[in-house]
Amino acid sequence: MENPSKKIVLLSPPFYSHFQPLKTLGRALQSLGAQVSIACSESFRKEIQEGGMGFYPLNINKNQNTGIAKNTQQNSKEKNRLEEFFQATYKGPVNTLITQADHRIMDMFSNPQELIYSIQQLYQSVKPDLVIVDQLSYGATLALVGLEIPFITFCPPHPGTIQTEGTKGLTEFWPTGLEPEEQEKKELRQKQQELRTSFSKAFKHVFKANFPRGKLAENFLNNPFSLTSPKGVVYNYPNFSHRTSKASSESPDSHYLHYCFEPEELEGPLKSQLLKEAGRKVLISFGTFLSERRDVIEVLMQSFLEHKDSWHIYVATGGNEKFFRKFSSESITRASFLPQKALLPHMDVVVHHGGTNTFTETLYYGKPMIIFPFSSDQFAVAYDAEKNRIGEVLDPNTVTKEKLYRALGRLDTKEVRKNLIYWQEKSRENGPIKGAQWIINQL
Repeated sequence: MENPSKKIVLLSPPFYSHFQPLKTLGRALQSLGAQVSIACSESFRKEIQEGGMGFYPLNINKNQNTGIAKNTQQNSKEKNRLEEFFQATYKGPVNTLITQADHRIMDMFSNPQELIYSIQQLYQSVKPDLVIVDQLSYGATLALVGLEIPFITFCPPHPGTIQTEGTKGLTEFWPTGLEPEEQEKKELRQKQQELRTSFSKAFKHVFKANFPRGKLAENFLNNPFSLTSPKGVVYNYPNFSHRTSKASSESPDSHYLHYCFEPEELEGPLKSQLLKEAGRKVLISFGTFLSERRDVIEVLMQSFLEHKDSWHIYVATGGNEKFFRKFSSESITRASFLPQKALLPHMDVVVHHGGTNTFTETLYYGKPMIIFPFSSDQFAVAYDAEKNRIGEVLDPNTVTKEKLYRALGRLDTKEVRKNLIYWQEKSRENGPIKGAQWIINQL
């Protein structure tokens, strides 16, 4: 008699950049024989069901981002906070990170009571053998621990997002040229401590009110940002041979995916156009949120147009396609959304914001990169790229064409090419199928 396939449910927040790698991991688990369902907001129902997986409605967060942040339907409070975030990015890293700290409880712990009930109902209905939860979904993790449901933590951002004893978090290391002054660091540390204290208080109150007999170590109650599954953590990130950030943590067991996406083939007019191009090609992609920084994108487009080499520029304009209509040239292909994974193999350089998805996708294809970090874990990602000599880092608020040209020159070396080949090979050895097999082995 054959063993019945295992039931696995993935809990995803309604953020496109988090949902996509979780969906890829779900499909990998499915290919190994598991019965896979994803619990997420209604916005992702169609995509989940088209992938052949089960769907369960679950609202992990009040705010969401289903593709282009500013175009996603939000209530007025969420829109105001989003605009506040965009404005903070113009003032630099510290101001942005302080603003994000002010928003974080509402972003990540907005409806814990509702989540406890919903996850309990889901578990009773599906009876999964295992749940996989996004690491930033703190309310969902609280529910899983309190309800004693077996789970594994999936960490979509930089590993340093998971705080450990004796570390200062993601901002312990900074890329060259973006490190704040000591006074600014002091202000940021103070704000982060305030956040940790207030968040821990809220977390502890909800946990003890709902699970008075629940077992959770005091150190986790005092710092929920360090809470992960005792079964282990799956990181959506490379396992750099020499850890370049002490902020990264090791759980009792862990697996580094290196990448978690499905390669795509280029089709239609874009493929025909690309085959005709003789010059160098650059992709400018600032993700679903930061494509709003059209001032930086404008400088970059103009700089590549004026460069001594002939470039064809592919640029994802997000919600600002109307603004960029003034850039009408045979050397520019622009759209609100471009098939990034299909374009990447054909690019000579990739310019991006340091998001983990774009970073790991670019590394998978071994492409030189220039990173413009704005917020969150992007500074830690940029630091890793710089220290491993696989990319250049520039300040988005002070970029000029001269700085960009110098960065392009520094990328064009044997050392960078050698490092990119090494990490490309490492990445391709470790992907979603290996990660899915590791998860199956934990059951």
